[in-house]
Amino acid sequence: YHIEGKTSMEGSIKGIIGNGLLPSIDIEGKLSEGALRKKNKKYGIDTGEIDFRLICPANQPDSSLLEIKQLNFCGLDSYIYGTGVIKYTPSNPFIDLQLKSDIDFNHIGEALFNDDKIKLSGNVSSYIELVFRLNDLQKGNYERIWANGSFEIEHLQIECIPQEFYLFITKANASIGYKQNQSRFILQREILSASAQID
Repeated sequence: YHIEGKTSMEGSIKGIIGNGLLPSIDIEGKLSEGALRKKNKKYGIDTGEIDFRLICPANQPDSSLLEIKQLNFCGLDSYIYGTGVIKYTPSNPFIDLQLKSDIDFNHIGEALFNDDKIKLSGNVSSYIELVFRLNDLQKGNYERIWANGSFEIEHLQIECIPQEFYLFITKANASIGYKQNQSRFILQREILSASAQID
Protein backbone atom coordinates (compact mmCIF):
# COMPACT_ATOMS: atom_id res chain seq x y z
CA TYR A 1 0.00 0.00 0.00
CA HIS A 2 1.01 3.61 -0.62
CA ILE A 3 0.08 6.04 2.16
CA GLU A 4 0.33 9.83 2.01
CA GLY A 5 -0.61 12.66 4.36
CA LYS A 6 0.51 15.36 6.71
CA THR A 7 0.22 15.08 10.47
CA SER A 8 0.68 17.68 13.16
CA MET A 9 0.33 17.64 16.92
CA GLU A 10 0.87 20.27 19.57
CA GLY A 11 0.06 20.65 23.22
CA SER A 12 1.40 19.85 26.64
CA ILE A 13 1.72 17.00 29.12
CA LYS A 14 2.54 18.25 32.62
CA GLY A 15 2.61 16.50 35.95
CA ILE A 16 3.65 13.34 37.76
CA ILE A 17 2.97 9.71 36.89
CA GLY A 18 2.79 7.19 39.72
CA ASN A 19 1.13 6.59 43.08
CA GLY A 20 -2.28 7.00 41.47
CA LEU A 21 -1.33 10.32 39.87
CA LEU A 22 -1.60 11.19 36.19
CA PRO A 23 -0.31 14.28 34.33
CA SER A 24 -2.50 17.00 32.82
CA ILE A 25 -2.90 16.57 29.07
CA ASP A 26 -3.92 19.15 26.48
CA ILE A 27 -3.22 18.02 22.91
CA GLU A 28 -4.50 19.03 19.49
CA GLY A 29 -3.80 16.86 16.46
CA LYS A 30 -4.52 16.90 12.74
CA LEU A 31 -4.26 14.63 9.73
CA SER A 32 -4.57 16.42 6.38
CA GLU A 33 -4.11 15.55 2.71
CA GLY A 34 -4.36 11.87 3.62
CA ALA A 35 -4.52 9.25 0.88
CA LEU A 36 -4.39 5.47 0.65
CA ARG A 37 -3.83 3.42 -2.49
CA LYS A 38 -2.78 -0.08 -3.23
CA LYS A 39 0.45 -0.34 -5.19
CA ASN A 40 -0.06 -0.35 -8.95
CA LYS A 41 -3.63 0.92 -8.52
CA LYS A 42 -4.62 4.32 -9.88
CA TYR A 43 -7.50 4.99 -7.47
CA GLY A 44 -7.94 4.74 -3.72
CA ILE A 45 -8.95 6.84 -0.72
CA ASP A 46 -8.18 10.32 -2.02
CA THR A 47 -9.08 12.42 1.02
CA GLY A 48 -8.34 11.71 4.65
CA GLU A 49 -8.76 14.40 7.33
CA ILE A 50 -8.97 14.25 11.12
CA ASP A 51 -8.93 17.18 13.54
CA PHE A 52 -9.19 16.45 17.26
CA ARG A 53 -8.47 17.80 20.75
CA LEU A 54 -7.89 15.87 23.97
CA ILE A 55 -8.03 17.58 27.37
CA CYS A 56 -7.46 15.70 30.65
CA PRO A 57 -6.81 18.03 33.61
CA ALA A 58 -5.10 16.15 36.44
CA ASN A 59 -6.79 18.19 39.16
CA GLN A 60 -10.24 18.13 37.49
CA PRO A 61 -10.77 14.71 35.86
CA ASP A 62 -14.51 15.47 35.54
CA SER A 63 -13.57 18.15 32.97
CA SER A 64 -11.86 15.70 30.59
CA LEU A 65 -12.85 16.14 26.96
CA LEU A 66 -12.29 14.42 23.62
CA GLU A 67 -13.51 16.48 20.68
CA ILE A 68 -13.49 15.23 17.09
CA LYS A 69 -13.78 18.52 15.24
CA GLN A 70 -13.63 16.89 11.84
CA LEU A 71 -13.58 13.35 10.45
CA ASN A 72 -13.54 13.17 6.67
CA PHE A 73 -12.62 10.28 4.37
CA CYS A 74 -13.55 10.22 0.67
CA GLY A 75 -12.70 8.12 -2.35
CA LEU A 76 -13.82 5.14 -4.45
CA ASP A 77 -17.39 6.51 -4.58
CA SER A 78 -17.50 6.40 -0.76
CA TYR A 79 -17.37 8.90 2.06
CA ILE A 80 -17.47 9.13 5.84
CA TYR A 81 -18.12 12.47 7.57
CA GLY A 82 -18.35 12.91 11.31
CA THR A 83 -17.96 15.07 14.38
CA GLY A 84 -18.22 14.24 18.05
CA VAL A 85 -17.67 15.25 21.64
CA ILE A 86 -17.12 12.99 24.65
CA LYS A 87 -17.11 14.74 28.01
CA TYR A 88 -15.73 12.21 30.43
CA THR A 89 -16.80 11.96 34.02
CA PRO A 90 -16.00 8.75 35.92
CA SER A 91 -19.65 8.24 36.85
CA ASN A 92 -21.57 9.45 33.79
CA PRO A 93 -19.87 10.38 30.48
CA PHE A 94 -21.71 12.69 28.05
CA ILE A 95 -21.58 11.77 24.35
CA ASP A 96 -22.57 13.86 21.32
CA LEU A 97 -21.94 12.22 17.93
CA GLN A 98 -22.88 12.89 14.31
CA LEU A 99 -21.91 10.54 11.49
CA LYS A 100 -22.87 10.33 7.82
CA SER A 101 -21.51 7.73 5.42
CA ASP A 102 -22.05 6.05 2.08
CA ILE A 103 -19.68 3.15 1.41
CA ASP A 104 -19.40 1.40 -1.96
CA PHE A 105 -17.81 -1.95 -1.17
CA ASN A 106 -17.65 -2.86 -4.87
CA HIS A 107 -15.02 -0.21 -5.61
CA ILE A 108 -13.29 -0.58 -2.23
CA GLY A 109 -12.93 -4.34 -2.68
CA GLU A 110 -11.61 -3.99 -6.21
CA ALA A 111 -9.11 -1.22 -5.42
CA LEU A 112 -7.78 -2.16 -1.97
CA PHE A 113 -8.00 -5.94 -1.51
CA ASN A 114 -6.86 -9.15 -3.20
CA ASP A 115 -9.72 -11.31 -4.50
CA ASP A 116 -8.02 -14.51 -3.38
CA LYS A 117 -8.16 -13.34 0.26
CA ILE A 118 -10.99 -10.84 0.71
CA LYS A 119 -14.00 -10.21 -1.52
CA LEU A 120 -16.30 -7.24 -0.93
CA SER A 121 -19.41 -6.02 -2.71
CA GLY A 122 -22.55 -4.05 -1.97
CA ASN A 123 -23.41 -0.70 -0.49
CA VAL A 124 -23.93 0.58 3.07
CA SER A 125 -25.21 4.07 3.86
CA SER A 126 -25.99 5.63 7.23
CA TYR A 127 -26.82 8.85 9.00
CA ILE A 128 -26.92 9.08 12.77
CA GLU A 129 -27.14 11.77 15.46
CA LEU A 130 -26.76 10.72 19.10
CA VAL A 131 -26.74 12.82 22.27
CA PHE A 132 -26.88 11.01 25.59
CA ARG A 133 -25.34 10.27 28.96
CA LEU A 134 -24.05 6.75 29.49
CA ASN A 135 -26.09 6.21 32.66
CA ASP A 136 -29.33 6.98 30.83
CA LEU A 137 -28.49 4.43 28.14
CA GLN A 138 -27.57 1.75 30.68
CA LYS A 139 -30.70 2.35 32.78
CA GLY A 140 -33.07 2.52 29.81
CA ASN A 141 -34.00 6.19 30.30
CA TYR A 142 -34.66 6.55 26.59
CA GLU A 143 -36.72 9.73 27.03
CA ARG A 144 -33.42 11.42 27.95
CA ILE A 145 -31.64 10.25 24.80
CA TRP A 146 -31.67 12.18 21.55
CA ALA A 147 -31.34 9.93 18.53
CA ASN A 148 -32.08 10.48 14.87
CA GLY A 149 -30.90 8.58 11.84
CA SER A 150 -31.14 5.76 9.35
CA PHE A 151 -29.10 2.80 8.14
CA GLU A 152 -29.41 0.93 4.84
CA ILE A 153 -27.67 -2.09 3.33
CA GLU A 154 -27.93 -3.20 -0.31
CA HIS A 155 -26.56 -6.61 -1.41
CA LEU A 156 -23.68 -6.66 1.05
CA GLN A 157 -21.27 -9.56 0.62
CA ILE A 158 -18.10 -10.08 2.64
CA GLU A 159 -15.83 -13.09 2.17
CA CYS A 160 -12.63 -13.57 4.17
CA ILE A 161 -11.38 -16.70 2.45
CA PRO A 162 -8.39 -17.63 4.70
CA GLN A 163 -10.60 -17.35 7.81
CA GLU A 164 -13.58 -19.04 6.09
CA PHE A 165 -15.86 -16.15 7.07
CA TYR A 166 -18.83 -15.38 4.82
CA LEU A 167 -21.56 -12.76 5.21
CA PHE A 168 -24.37 -11.95 2.77
CA ILE A 169 -27.28 -9.56 3.33
CA THR A 170 -29.65 -8.93 0.44
CA LYS A 171 -31.29 -5.87 1.94
CA ALA A 172 -31.62 -4.29 5.37
CA ASN A 173 -32.68 -0.92 6.70
CA ALA A 174 -33.26 0.65 10.07
CA SER A 175 -34.36 4.02 11.40
CA ILE A 176 -34.54 5.71 14.77
CA GLY A 177 -35.98 9.02 15.88
CA TYR A 178 -38.72 10.81 17.77
CA LYS A 179 -42.31 10.51 16.59
CA GLN A 180 -45.59 12.01 17.71
CA ASN A 181 -47.09 10.00 20.54
CA GLN A 182 -50.35 8.27 19.53
CA SER A 183 -51.00 6.56 22.88
CA ARG A 184 -53.32 7.95 25.57
CA PHE A 185 -51.38 6.04 28.23
CA ILE A 186 -48.01 7.78 27.69
CA LEU A 187 -47.58 11.36 28.89
CA GLN A 188 -44.77 12.42 26.55
CA ARG A 189 -45.83 14.29 23.41
CA GLU A 190 -43.03 12.62 21.45
CA ILE A 191 -41.45 9.20 21.98
CA LEU A 192 -38.24 7.63 20.76
CA SER A 193 -38.97 4.81 18.33
CA ALA A 194 -36.95 2.52 16.10
CA SER A 195 -37.70 0.07 13.30
CA ALA A 196 -35.68 -2.44 11.29
CA GLN A 197 -36.17 -4.75 8.31
CA ILE A 198 -33.77 -7.46 7.15
CA ASP A 199 -33.97 -9.72 4.08
